[in-house]
Amino acid sequence: MIRALVFDFDGVLVDSETTHLAVWRTAFQAHGCDFTEAEWRTCLGTIGGFDPVASLRERSRVPVADGTEARVHAEYEGLVRARGLMPGVRDWLEAARRAGIGTAIASSSRREWVLPWIEEFGLRDHFDHVACYDGQIPAKPAPDLYLAACTALGARPAEAVAVEDSSNGVAAAVAAGCFCVAVTGAAADPLAVRRADLVLPTLAAEPLDAVIAAVHRRRAAAG
Repeated sequence: MIRALVFDFDGVLVDSETTHLAVWRTAFQAHGCDFTEAEWRTCLGTIGGFDPVASLRERSRVPVADGTEARVHAEYEGLVRARGLMPGVRDWLEAARRAGIGTAIASSSRREWVLPWIEEFGLRDHFDHVACYDGQIPAKPAPDLYLAACTALGARPAEAVAVEDSSNGVAAAVAAGCFCVAVTGAAADPLAVRRADLVLPTLAAEPLDAVIAAVHRRRAAAG
């Protein structure tokens, strides 16, 4: 049976991935340069990868003014706030509560980024545990954040459904042994789509109980 529901944060609970890409692309183009989406995806769901701050300074054809990073970040936060929760998130959390399923976040972002947002959107009481990158637990694609979340919820990874949007996140969830749902949102990650157990456009596309029923059917068919 499913005893745990574990969400990634960025791109799953809030639209921070496509928003971040959009504000930095605008900043790069204003400086006469650009980056590819393939480059961008290397930093999704993990620590490291493409660094827009350093790359802008390396590629810019005009001087980068002091305060540019702070201005871009403020614009980014404003857009995340305006867009609110991703579709279906609250429904899935409420369905998990009704079913007695433990809920957690497993994110490669730091707590000082994640916690203020879940407080702002009124979700803190909806989560039993929050596992974030802290320099001690390895970031995704290592499975450790998912393993930590499952342990905190008293569930085996095989009893957990993970919700992800990036290839690094899907790799972490699958390596941990969770059933992984990938939400494609506005910018599907091709590797995430290929590796996930189930792909949905948004969480609003299927109720949680239908997804859990699909998990049971698939595992029964696999023997």
